[in-house]
Amino acid sequence: MEWLKNKRQEIDLIDTKLIDLIKERFEIINKIGHYKKENNIPVMQNTRVEEIMRKCELMAKEKELAPELIKNIYKVIIDYACKLEQEMLPSCDDKVKEIIFCTLGPDGTCHSNAVKQFINFHSIKAAKIDYVDDFEDAVLKIKNNEVDYIVQNVAHPQIGLLNEKYRNEIYMNDSFQCPTISMGILRRKNGSGEKKIGIMPAAVNYIDPNEWDELIFETSNPKVNEALLNGKYNYGITFIHFASEYPHELELVSNFGGPVDTCWVVYGRNKRNIYGEVLGDKTIEY
Repeated sequence: MEWLKNKRQEIDLIDTKLIDLIKERFEIINKIGHYKKENNIPVMQNTRVEEIMRKCELMAKEKELAPELIKNIYKVIIDYACKLEQEMLPSCDDKVKEIIFCTLGPDGTCHSNAVKQFINFHSIKAAKIDYVDDFEDAVLKIKNNEVDYIVQNVAHPQIGLLNEKYRNEIYMNDSFQCPTISMGILRRKNGSGEKKIGIMPAAVNYIDPNEWDELIFETSNPKVNEALLNGKYNYGITFIHFASEYPHELELVSNFGGPVDTCWVVYGRNKRNIYGEVLGDKTIEY
């Protein structure tokens, strides 16, 4: 029994040293957090986290310890450190930081509608939407700290641009479901019989392209409607509500059957999934 008592005392001493070292580590983290705040440096430095986890795995193997055990311990430490640093970021006054979301414009697009609903869903008090015609411009804005997040529909043809070309510069932070605005084929009443149709690239699968003389691509549904009214073409795939808003100029030829539930991706400059795990909603049953 005396031997066991001595060994437990040895463990207690090691635990005390561990706590002291953790305390010392977080004192340094606190200093780093203040430095990042003063120099406008993001909390999550992805390469640094990956470096720490690799070193932990190598050291665990060298010491003949279970790598998963050590990685899980450091995951808790890193997550808590990031939380502490994040708490330092707001300014000392009571002003709420405005969060700027960038998406496909102009105002009135499905992208615009989805971002507004996302903001309401999260009850974000101070938010602004910045619009672009091209998602490559959105990437430039987020790299220059002009916006905080990019929101993109998974059906958009530039989805690979953000996921692949800029894979080491912007990262998927979230995803959500939100229905589109009801769409259909509209015709200009005083147009000719020429079968040219204005369309967004993401809407091509709504029709058989072979049935049309020419597909003329636009960057958004409101721009299709604007060009349709200006006589650029006689038909357009756009929001059906434009037919009732311009009853003398436009008529609805085909209704695609109401809103479509679709998925949206939120990108940010900081990597959220730093451990390569599945991130999802566990409240959904399968």
